[in-house]
Amino acid sequence: MGKFLHSVTDVSRKTVLTAIALACLAIFVFLAALPTDLTTQTFLVITIYAWLLLTNQWRDTMFGKVVYFALITLLSLRYFIWRSFSTLVFEDPISFTLMILLYLAEVFGFLLFAFGLVVNIVPLSREKRQIKPDLENLPSVDIFVPTYNEAPELLSITVAAARQIDYPEDKLNVYVLDDGGTTAKVTQEDPQKRQEALDRQKLIQNLCKEFGAIYKTREENIQAKAGNINEALKTTDGDLMLVLDADHVPTSDILMRTVGYFQQRDDLFLVQTPHFMINADPIERNLDTFRRMPSENEMFYRSIQRGLDFWDASFFCGSAAILRRKALEETGGLCTDTITEDAETALTLHAKGWHSVYVPRPMVAGLAPETFSGLVVQRTRWAQGMVQILLLRNPLLMPNLTWAQRIGYLSSCLYWLFPIARFVFLIAPLAFLLFGLKIYNVSGTEFLVYTLPHFVGSMVYATFQFGKVRWPFIGAVYELMQSLYALPAVLSTVRNPHSPHFNVTPKGERLDKEFVSPLSAPFYVVFALNLIAFAAAAYRWEMYPGQHDVILVTGLWNFFNFVTLLMALGILIERRQLRLNPRTPADVRAVLKMGDARVEGRLLDLSMGGARFKADNYVDPGLIRLSHEGTLIVPARDEVREVTLEVRRNPNAPLDIDVKGLGLSFHASDATSFGEIVSLVHGNSERWEQYWNRNEHEPRVMDALMFLIRAGFINSFHHFVLLIRMGLGALGRRLSFKRLRKTGHAQKGHANA
Repeated sequence: MGKFLHSVTDVSRKTVLTAIALACLAIFVFLAALPTDLTTQTFLVITIYAWLLLTNQWRDTMFGKVVYFALITLLSLRYFIWRSFSTLVFEDPISFTLMILLYLAEVFGFLLFAFGLVVNIVPLSREKRQIKPDLENLPSVDIFVPTYNEAPELLSITVAAARQIDYPEDKLNVYVLDDGGTTAKVTQEDPQKRQEALDRQKLIQNLCKEFGAIYKTREENIQAKAGNINEALKTTDGDLMLVLDADHVPTSDILMRTVGYFQQRDDLFLVQTPHFMINADPIERNLDTFRRMPSENEMFYRSIQRGLDFWDASFFCGSAAILRRKALEETGGLCTDTITEDAETALTLHAKGWHSVYVPRPMVAGLAPETFSGLVVQRTRWAQGMVQILLLRNPLLMPNLTWAQRIGYLSSCLYWLFPIARFVFLIAPLAFLLFGLKIYNVSGTEFLVYTLPHFVGSMVYATFQFGKVRWPFIGAVYELMQSLYALPAVLSTVRNPHSPHFNVTPKGERLDKEFVSPLSAPFYVVFALNLIAFAAAAYRWEMYPGQHDVILVTGLWNFFNFVTLLMALGILIERRQLRLNPRTPADVRAVLKMGDARVEGRLLDLSMGGARFKADNYVDPGLIRLSHEGTLIVPARDEVREVTLEVRRNPNAPLDIDVKGLGLSFHASDATSFGEIVSLVHGNSERWEQYWNRNEHEPRVMDALMFLIRAGFINSFHHFVLLIRMGLGALGRRLSFKRLRKTGHAQKGHANA
């Protein structure tokens, strides 16, 4: 079947898949609706899992994949039909209300599961069929780098890299779109803010002059990033535009790997590439999972976007993307009805008959938010914007979309309602254990033959579909961390879809000390309620023997929430963050030149600040004292990169021993030498491709769970220790201040006397 599907055109494949999906759905709904007793259901569950084990070896084939997903879908359909007609019993108004909320939260999860099956059934791989550009007829390209308040150090790296992109110079322009230096800002009444805006404007103008970019600003900060880009579109004329966030550094080959798609198809409006993050977000940093497991956004950029691409539904993600000017002219530029102008614009252009492509090669290196507060700002904006699209530009009602595009956009928008569902799942067991509210009426046997198979089936699906790009259970941690703050924002957006405002995500933050996040308070409340619920469960177990089944089920549920909260508390520590440019692994041949001596070896990691160098052979310590000036020579394409640096060795190591590992500190004396460092660190997409694939393996579910539990206990303990230290420190400062005031009063009285 797989060979047959690959032998026909894309349109035919989609038609065949649609027919298969509809036929399977009809069969599954019929089978799932057949009334059975508990014995028959048990036999059915055992049979399905036996088939899953038997077909596991063929699951990578198209036929095996369809069978695998079909069996898991049958389990879930059986559960939801049983859940809908056998468990929703009226006991009292409050219990019934919470019961319906929990049921709707489960339905929401099932809808996402069903949409995910459709979206990801045949992810499209373009890696093996790159479209090479026609070098004789290359289109002109404008590179837009919108900036508002980002650190100039970050912006200079992006601009320098943009200027080094491999493309004819007469067809490439780099524009820095400075929204921090608008006319309104540099003429505002507040003298301090006015001077800050003027200073920043001058700084960015000098940066552009130094690196050969074109500086642009506008009258007012209207419609945030989308308005900034739309204003630039009025005074530029490139056929295509590459959009880069201020911290998104492109590789030299990004245009040569993407422009060919536009030459091949005149109806293409977008080529999107991944947002590839080279630093740990606060969750990865605190759980110590960075470089051990895939980053949180890899599930979207390595799997979901490829699935959307098959259905011609991959969408613009705000940066690391090339767009066609002609298409944007049909919409008057980027759409501005929502604060996620990127996805809204893509939806609008898809509805107008334009098409998109997703190239799954990391060619832009960006920074994830370094602090939990920064993460909250970013994810809350995403959630509000996607909910706005759902309410204001409903994909189900928008004309001219294909049914697959509708499902793709609907899935992406609906997902961001997860704070509501996650909050319901968090409080549901508390409602019974603390107040005795009957919101999940199942016996222990029913739980084992209906609920548990559905839950395990969902885990099996998630592990099979996304196991290489997201560890099991880690998604629950990310969703919980975001939910308590995103929930009010989402509800506010549902109430008034026009209320959200664009907030810039902080990037490149530096922290000089470690402290507990000031956003921890809501997590303390829920954590305390979970602890009280365990005591309530013990009380109920003793006092209500007839409820043991329900107490056991809700107690296990509460334990899962408790463990997730432990991990959340462990994450709510803002670690010291002194390094602006993170180091990333490397394996690059290089020659270190020190005076007349040449040392061959490999670079094992790289950053804008320096590198770790391992010599092929031991180095004479006479060449290197505590520090030594040198030059790093690195072959790159047909050129040779030379970077001036300072060689450092461990100052505590004896001077009379041979050394092999050396630290290199890069020096940039001008724009040219700075550009050489940027090219060395960020210029090669092959390096990012290897780095991206570093964790491509499926962990065992129990291994992932035990790792996260250990990390949760250890880090939450550290959280409380740090909280106590901070409290004692604050108390000590308060007492010192009181003593100082008393001393001052005493001295003043003595002086008066």
